[in-house]
Amino acid sequence: MREAIVLAGGQAKRLKPFIDIPKPLLKLNDKYLLDTQLDWLISKGFDHVVLAIDKDAYDKWDTKVEYVGLVESSLEYERLGTSGALKKAIKYIESDTFYVMNVDDMLLDFDPRDLSLLPQAIGVVVLHQPKIGFGVARIRNNTILRFQEKPYLKFWVSCGHYLFRKEIEPLLPEKGNFEQLVLPYLAKTGRLQGYKYKGRWFTINSLKDVEEYFENQKSL
Repeated sequence: MREAIVLAGGQAKRLKPFIDIPKPLLKLNDKYLLDTQLDWLISKGFDHVVLAIDKDAYDKWDTKVEYVGLVESSLEYERLGTSGALKKAIKYIESDTFYVMNVDDMLLDFDPRDLSLLPQAIGVVVLHQPKIGFGVARIRNNTILRFQEKPYLKFWVSCGHYLFRKEIEPLLPEKGNFEQLVLPYLAKTGRLQGYKYKGRWFTINSLKDVEEYFENQKSL
């Protein structure tokens, strides 16, 4: 597996008004979020990355010259959603199997090549057990027995990283989100697998997420 698509069309709406730039160009440790994710892919052996990105964000991306020969860009001139963006970007992919990731979902302890060890379905979704954002009180007969700080929940959620086969392309609508329009259908028809990942996952959607990422980096 050597090819990947990065979905980088985010507008960082939940970070406004504090940050008024496209999410891929958010700075983390003096490096764009987009550059951080591209460097991560390079470190895992990928040598062809298709960037599904808004035209305005692409024009403002002033470090693109550093990735010449690695990155091709599939530009969005209008909002397509993740399904439309993926459908358009697949046209640049040569391999039958390819990796897909959201630019704002960071898996710090994960090797995408592990997904290739699974039996081949049309898609594999990387799953993670989320933590509740609050401390939990354990009670019996109105008496608090103990507190548990932000425990993991029992269910699994998608953390925005996938392995797909090209067979998915005709199933993708030209507009909309594949998470809502395609993945439930694949699951219902038995053509979707899950990979349980238990390492560190940071999704950059709010200032709190950015702060938690920086705190984690300081502790390394």
